[in-house]
Amino acid sequence: MPLQHLTSTADLHRLLDASEKESIWVLKHSSECGLSARAFEAFASHSHESAHTHCVVTVQDAPQLSQLVEDTLHLRHESPQVLLVQQREVAWTASHRAITLAALSAQSRSLALEQPQ
Repeated sequence: MPLQHLTSTADLHRLLDASEKESIWVLKHSSECGLSARAFEAFASHSHESAHTHCVVTVQDAPQLSQLVEDTLHLRHESPQVLLVQQREVAWTASHRAITLAALSAQSRSLALEQPQ
């Protein structure tokens, strides 16, 4: 599924609404950091193997939105940071070097096991 870039408060509200029906992946990252670039690559690769929505917030492009994500979801700032949002809450998170394709894929497999049959 292609990446969606969040740029506005309305985008965040749509994401939260959608999280009531499906799991939503969110990456907050810096466009100026090598570690964030690696996290972005893993996240983008994961988006191609997952049926779930994947959204990106670039901290430099939308600092107020990044802060709103933190405030709304009760997070402390980390970048890069991946969030798995379900029912308007963070169900899982990883940051910095813990953001790998293997970690994201493992969490997706765990999600699939939790889905009602």
